[in-house]
Amino acid sequence: MMQDRYQRWVKYKKRVRAKRRKSKKKKNQCYTKLYVIGNGFDLHHGIQSSYFNFKDFLEENDPDVINVVDTYLGNIEDFWWNFEKSLAYLDEDQILDHTSNYLVSYGADDWSDANHHDSQYEINRIIESLTRGLKQNFIDWVLQIEIKHKKNQLLDLEKNSLFLSFNYTSTLEKLYQINNINHIHGKAIDSDLILGHDYKKPDNKPDLEKIRRELGEEVYNEYLEELSEDDVRVTEGRDIINSYFTDTYKPTSDIIKENKAFFAKMKTIGEIIIIGHSLEDVDMPYFEEIFKSIHNSNSKWTVSYHDEKHIPKHRQALKNIGVKNEQINNVRMDYFYPTEGVLFG
Repeated sequence: MMQDRYQRWVKYKKRVRAKRRKSKKKKNQCYTKLYVIGNGFDLHHGIQSSYFNFKDFLEENDPDVINVVDTYLGNIEDFWWNFEKSLAYLDEDQILDHTSNYLVSYGADDWSDANHHDSQYEINRIIESLTRGLKQNFIDWVLQIEIKHKKNQLLDLEKNSLFLSFNYTSTLEKLYQINNINHIHGKAIDSDLILGHDYKKPDNKPDLEKIRRELGEEVYNEYLEELSEDDVRVTEGRDIINSYFTDTYKPTSDIIKENKAFFAKMKTIGEIIIIGHSLEDVDMPYFEEIFKSIHNSNSKWTVSYHDEKHIPKHRQALKNIGVKNEQINNVRMDYFYPTEGVLFG
């Protein structure tokens, strides 16, 4: 009996020590390759993850939201091509013009207390559709995307590398059984996934103390009287619209700070492999942080392209953050097949 207990205890201690060694090894693991994954990666596998697919989903599942999107954002050129970036171009005046129809004159014969808030309610309905409504539909859409691949479309990825994904899908996990991934903007299962633009709307509220100093007391008082004459319903409406820009803003610098430990793992990286990412301005702060986190000044940057016309843009975007021209290789997606494809150095 005592011998059996002793043997079980010895086995238990061996398992604990092995687990600690494995954990320590993982903690101190040095990575030499970083994969950066964009939506082109999913599209390559035949996954229906384009923003045009999201548009189709909205049209089928939430006609109210798609109607608001089309009305107040749909006139933006290439809106669905640059969906997140285009969210910054909401036309405030168009909304205010529309809701001016709800501004019943205070002296109207048919005035009622409800008229105090009709305009604000309508603005709030529009903004709710463009924020919470759009985001919830986006989550629902990503969750129903079928993760599968076309025949012979799997790429040759080194699974023990570091992975940074801008996608909300689980493609790497499901098709490649890779789990060492940082989904920098969250995954669809997260209600707080990050969807938005990089435009931070300036605070246009007047600096009253500064105005008082510049105008003098008498003129300042006249200015305050003019302000007090503004329709409070319009002022409150503008505040609701301003909340839209806050709710759809992507706080890149905060996200980078929150992922400081992940970027710290990059110091030993010798090659950065960017697959399916367009290197648009909105995400370049992340690439700049990658560049600063890597200690190897001669690191190799391999970037996939869908069309050769995108090569100059990709190279310029990387050179803008400090990468040397000779460090950049532009490759077609088939370069990552087991048999290498075409490379432009």
